[in-house]
Amino acid sequence: MRKTSRLRIIELIGLPRTGKTTQTTALKGICEGQGLRTMSTADRERIAVIKTPPDERPMFDNMIAALAVEKYFEALKAGVDFLFLDRGWNDILIWAEFEYARHMITFSQREALYTLYQPYAAKVEATIYFTLTVEESLRRHALTDEHVEADDHAMNHEFLSGVNDAYHNHWRTLYKPFEVNGFDPPEQTTEKLRALLRL
Repeated sequence: MRKTSRLRIIELIGLPRTGKTTQTTALKGICEGQGLRTMSTADRERIAVIKTPPDERPMFDNMIAALAVEKYFEALKAGVDFLFLDRGWNDILIWAEFEYARHMITFSQREALYTLYQPYAAKVEATIYFTLTVEESLRRHALTDEHVEADDHAMNHEFLSGVNDAYHNHWRTLYKPFEVNGFDPPEQTTEKLRALLRL
């Protein structure tokens, strides 16, 4: 098994359609062009295999985060250099706050999510928060043909506004946060992130 000095974990969070997947692809390309090995896991990939319904909170959140843990150990075993997480463990902490504020989960359930996933969130080298308006997120989503069951629950203005408020209020409390503007040209964002990660 190939050994590395340290697996570098980069988490990307924010509303849907903010550019997380675009930047993951770009950063993976840069890394691999330098001979570095990468893995990634997108939230929609994980959601697609989850049988637990989206309104079964907090178990749905737990499944999303647990599958990211699986990818983490897969990356460790494979000896890769970078793991890119689209909505990983820091993101789950934001959702715990959002769902607790909306009485979707109890305080004990909120605390359970923290107990399970805060230790993994602490492993992240950078938590990249993509900002975007709810209106633009919905507009971009309407232009795609991608759909998962969770979209029926979440892709509406009222729900996303609550999520967006939670991101805005809590992102600075996450592990090593870095903010980028989802309206910026993708090439400009890539260069910012390349500098941040010293690639």
